[in-house]
Amino acid sequence: MFDKIPYELKALRQWLLWNLEERHGRMTKVPYQPNGRHANVTAPRTWNTFDVCVRALQSGKFSGIGFVFTKGVVSYAGVDLDKCRNPRTGVTEGWAMQIIKEVGSYTELSQSKTGWHIIVKNCGLPVEGGRNKRVEMYCDGRYFCMTGERAAGCNEIHCVSLANLYQRMVEDKLDPKAAEDINGKLIEGRDTSASGEDYKIIASLARKLRTEDVAVIESEIARRYPGRYQDQNEKHGNRNGKTYWRYSIVRYFERRRLQTASEPASRLEQPLARFTSLNNESTPNIGPSSRTLKGKKARKIIFIR
Repeated sequence: MFDKIPYELKALRQWLLWNLEERHGRMTKVPYQPNGRHANVTAPRTWNTFDVCVRALQSGKFSGIGFVFTKGVVSYAGVDLDKCRNPRTGVTEGWAMQIIKEVGSYTELSQSKTGWHIIVKNCGLPVEGGRNKRVEMYCDGRYFCMTGERAAGCNEIHCVSLANLYQRMVEDKLDPKAAEDINGKLIEGRDTSASGEDYKIIASLARKLRTEDVAVIESEIARRYPGRYQDQNEKHGNRNGKTYWRYSIVRYFERRRLQTASEPASRLEQPLARFTSLNNESTPNIGPSSRTLKGKKARKIIFIR
């Protein structure tokens, strides 16, 4: 089932299990330890080996296994391309295929089969991670649900810098349209996830209070939204010694500084042309090609359905 997951990941004690559960009206992938207790992506003592997690999965008590991203001697990072693939036809949108070709590292189907997960090492991300529309990148404090349903031609994990890709994500140059549900219905350009709503709260208070003082903003969130403050802290746990809210506030300002730094250049850019999905073919083919991408020759990649 998980034979195609690279051995170098299996050899690390950075695995956990997960269950799909309803939390606060949303279906959430909740991390667990093999003993049934909750796992925490920032607490290595709650992680385990690949083999132990696979055996626990066979008990039928869990939905799947996951790999935790954390900083180390060899730092791994993940790129999540969400809701870019039609699971009925196997067609992947052009913008996502372009990213997969450019990165050229291990890629597998997401658990929902509506997206792709790319894993690289020595990624060079300027921050611990971030999200814009249907693209997410993380190198610490997150985990990927692993399927082992690998894209042919994307077998190995390569050393790839994600710094440029991350900057283009921040500048809104990757995903040509707003996130959409699986039926193709637009969500009016809004990030409707729980974390997206949290960032809106942070942004609103930062403007109203006219401050970047993390402690002041966190205190105000606790005062104005006591229920949400407590629920999100309990759900996500501490991250790098910070509460979920404090961690999110720090990340909000890091991302805003990156956006501000890129604004003068981005105003000169022409609007992105929208990519169109490939025609419905039995095996979508995006290679080989003599064309180069970011200085690399595109590898032959054939997507599984």
